[in-house]
Amino acid sequence: MPTTSSTLLRNIFFPAQLLEIGRSLWPEGGAHVVQTPILQLIEDYQQQRLHVIDGEQFRLAVEFFAERCQDMQINTFQSFLDSFSLADFGLCGLLMMTAKDLGSLLLVANEFQSVINPAYEFKIEANAQRLLLSLEPLIRFDPYQEFVTEMVVGVFTHVLSLLKVPVSQPIQLTLAHQPFMPIACYQDLPYIQIEFAASKNTVSFALIDLSIPLKTANQSTHHVVRQACLKQLSEPQYQLFCVSTQQVISHLLQEGVTVSVERVASELAVSVRTLSRRLQCEGVRFQRLYTDAVVQFAKQALRQTTQPIELIARRCGFESAASFARAFKRETGMSPMQYRRPQYKQALL
Repeated sequence: MPTTSSTLLRNIFFPAQLLEIGRSLWPEGGAHVVQTPILQLIEDYQQQRLHVIDGEQFRLAVEFFAERCQDMQINTFQSFLDSFSLADFGLCGLLMMTAKDLGSLLLVANEFQSVINPAYEFKIEANAQRLLLSLEPLIRFDPYQEFVTEMVVGVFTHVLSLLKVPVSQPIQLTLAHQPFMPIACYQDLPYIQIEFAASKNTVSFALIDLSIPLKTANQSTHHVVRQACLKQLSEPQYQLFCVSTQQVISHLLQEGVTVSVERVASELAVSVRTLSRRLQCEGVRFQRLYTDAVVQFAKQALRQTTQPIELIARRCGFESAASFARAFKRETGMSPMQYRRPQYKQALL
C-alpha cells in the first residue's frame, strides 16, 4: 500500500489521549528544551486545549516516540510495551478496562475500532481453540509503519495485567513485517509468543481464557462510559467516508465482484454524485482508493497463494497480465514476479 497522503491524514482523527501512549517518552520540561511542533502538541494537550488530533499530528507523534525509543535505548519489547497502556485510549480504553472479562474487552475493541485507532481495520475470527483479532492497516505512517503496528498489536498484551488469574495459554502475536528492533529484544516474554513475517497482523487468545474476569471490571462505570463512547463514535470526525469506501472496494475484490464507482456507491447506499462529493471533501479521489485496494489485494494474492499471475490480473480487473504488471510495478517499484520471490517477502509492506 502506498504511503498515505498528507491531505488524507489531515482528514483522519484520533483521540488526543493517544499522546499519552508515549508519556514515559516525553522529555522533561525546562528552559533548555527546544520548543518543537511535537512538544507544542504535547503542551496543548496537557493544557486541555486539544481533544482530537489529526493523522498528520499522530504521524508527528509516532516519529517522535520511535526516535525517543532509540535515543533512550529502549531495546526490549517488554520495555517498549511498558511505555503504553489501554488507558491511553481515552474513554474507549476505560470502557475496555471496565468490561467484565477478557472476551468482553475484545468485543469493545472491535465495536469502537474507528475511535480507538482508525488507521487499522479490526476483524474478529474464531476457530475451535482460539479467538483471533486481525489488524489490517488502512493508513500508512512510513517510515515508522512497523513501529505503529507493533504498538497497536502490543497494546492488547496489557490485558495480562488486568486479569484476575493468568491465562492458560500464551497470547500469540503475528506480525506481517520484520522486527522493528533486533530479534533478541523479543525473547523471554512471559505469556506472549511472537511470529514475524507472517501473512497478517493478529493477536489471538485461547477460547478457554475469554471468560477470565478483569480486576478492573465495574458494571455501573462500564454502562456510563459506554454511553459516552457511543456519543463519541457518532461524531463526524470518526465517520471517515474514504475509509468506508476503501473497505467496500476491498470486500468486492475479495468476493470476485467487478468494482465500479456505481457498485461501490450502491453498497454505501449513496448516489455516485454524493460519493464523489464526500470523497472530494476529504481530499481523496475514488481512483486513488481503488488503486490502493487493488495493490493490497494483489500483494496478498501473490504472497499467500500460488495462483497464476494471469488469474490475479483478471481478479484485479486487468485485461492482461502485461497491463497488470506495468501498473503493479508503477505502484510498488517491482514486478509481480519479483514481489513473489522469497527474498522479497521480508520487505513486504
